[in-house]
Amino acid sequence: MAQPLEFLQGRITVDPDICNGHPTIRGQRITAQSILEY
Repeated sequence: MAQPLEFLQGRITVDPDICNGHPTIRGQRITAQSILEY
């Protein structure tokens, strides 16, 4: 399962100015939490 994790690590970012610093999908305002809950 290392390959899917490496795939996600390059796409999840944390920026304090976007979504209150929650991890988001790079270039989007979609939180990683909302993807995982879906």
